[in-house]
Amino acid sequence: MGARRESRAFRKGFVLGVLAGAGVMLWKAPQPGARTREQIMETIEGVLFKLLDMPEKLAATRDDVGTPKQPTATDTPPSDAPILPAVDIVIDGPRPSELAH
Repeated sequence: MGARRESRAFRKGFVLGVLAGAGVMLWKAPQPGARTREQIMETIEGVLFKLLDMPEKLAATRDDVGTPKQPTATDTPPSDAPILPAVDIVIDGPRPSELAH
């Protein structure tokens, strides 16, 4: 019985702490929300651009070490390997940092 009461008290305190922290964060924000959202989007896009460029960079480093075997149409994945659909990510347009402020 006591453990259940302590668990509820912990959850209540956690939720109230999160709400209080969010309120303080909004109150003490050093800049307007629009600028903050723009900075978040720039950061996310920068990470996405780095991730999308990563296979090319890895391929360039592999070429320096040795050419790995390229899979062919007759190669089959191991039976325990999950089959995932191919996904293409396309980002069009200039980065927000390239736009006039």
